[in-house]
Amino acid sequence: MLLAAVFLAAVCIFFLCKAFPLETSRAADTAAINETENVQELLMVNAAPRIIIDAGHGDTDVGTKGVSTGRLEKEVNLEIALKLRTVLEQEGYTVIMTRESDEPIAAANEPDAKKRKAADMKKREEIIRTANADAFVSIHQNFFEKGSGAAGPQVFCRDREAAGYELAKYVQAALNEQLSIQNPRDVNTGDYQLLRPGSQASVIVECGFFSNPEEEQKLQKDDYQQKLAQAVASGIGQYLSEKNG
Repeated sequence: MLLAAVFLAAVCIFFLCKAFPLETSRAADTAAINETENVQELLMVNAAPRIIIDAGHGDTDVGTKGVSTGRLEKEVNLEIALKLRTVLEQEGYTVIMTRESDEPIAAANEPDAKKRKAADMKKREEIIRTANADAFVSIHQNFFEKGSGAAGPQVFCRDREAAGYELAKYVQAALNEQLSIQNPRDVNTGDYQLLRPGSQASVIVECGFFSNPEEEQKLQKDDYQQKLAQAVASGIGQYLSEKNG
């Protein structure tokens, strides 16, 4: 009996020694796997293309005004910009917004409108310059002073030698195609202030004409704004795909 008890005790000790190192090993393996997954997630976030979205105007700078509804450009710009952010984030992009509301982004206590706008633009330039982004897109609404017939989206870049020219072509093509524009426009150029900072591709998207009563009303509709956002995001994706091979 004594021998049997000793044998059983020895067997128990043997299996206990085997069991605890195994659990320790499993815990270590699990921790290593979790750490690896965290590093991979961090690398994926850091590697994601970075896009700056600028909702044009804002605060005391209202932009243009719709001829039929009196709606302010700054309001519609923000609505479309926020939709574009959602689309891009759903596709895995990192998005930096110059503004997310109508609150001033600089010089909130400055009573002089011109100085307030100058501070606002300076802040936007700083955001663009320091974001280390792959692309910058500024959302606007167009206005033609000499008549109400002008219509359709148009994309601007600084010039045909600028990095934004290729991006402008892809975004313009996506807008013309996906919005079924009857009289499609070509990319245009202009040495606009916010197209200068940074080395990323920069464009301004004039989504349509607030001087055209029919188009102005369409630009305020949620479904059309969503189509605009989808088209701009599509153009950005095609540009980056081509750029990165």
